Amino acid sequence: ILLLGGGFALAAGCNATGLSAMVADTIDEVVKEWGIYQVMLFSTLSVSLLTEFMSNTASVSILLPMLAVLAGNIGQHPLTLMIPITVSSSFAFILPVATPPNAIVFGTGLIRSIDMARTGILLDILAVLLWSTWCYFMLPYYFDIHY
Repeated sequence: ILLLGGGFALAAGCNATGLSAMVADTIDEVVKEWGIYQVMLFSTLSVSLLTEFMSNTASVSILLPMLAVLAGNIGQHPLTLMIPITVSSSFAFILPVATPPNAIVFGTGLIRSIDMARTGILLDILAVLLWSTWCYFMLPYYFDIHY
C-alpha cells in the first residue's frame, strides 16, 4: 500500500510543481523530428528499462502525465503514448529485483542473475518491438486515433 501510495504522491507532486510539463517540453525538443513510431518505441523502451529498477506503478504514475503532455506537444492523441507505456511497464525481465516473479525464480538458486540478464535483455527488446508495432497499427483501429 505504501508503494502504491508513494507512486501516486510522486505523480501528484510532479504535476503540481510543473515538473511533468517541463520534462515533456525537454523531451519534445529531442523527439520533435521523429515520427510517432520512433517516439512510441523510445517511450516503451525507456519505461521497460526504468521498471527494471523501480516499481511499475510508481514509474507509470510519474510518466503518464509527462507523456500525455508530450503527446499534445507533438500533435498526437494522449492515448498514443499512454497505452504503450502502461503495458510496457510490465516488461521487466532482466533483473531479479524487477518483479516478484523474477525474485521467486532467482530465489530458487537454479538460475544465476547473469542468465536472467542475458535472456531478459532479449525478451525486453522483443517485447518492446512487438508491442510498439502492435500499438502503432492497432491503436488507430481500436480508439479512432489518427497519426
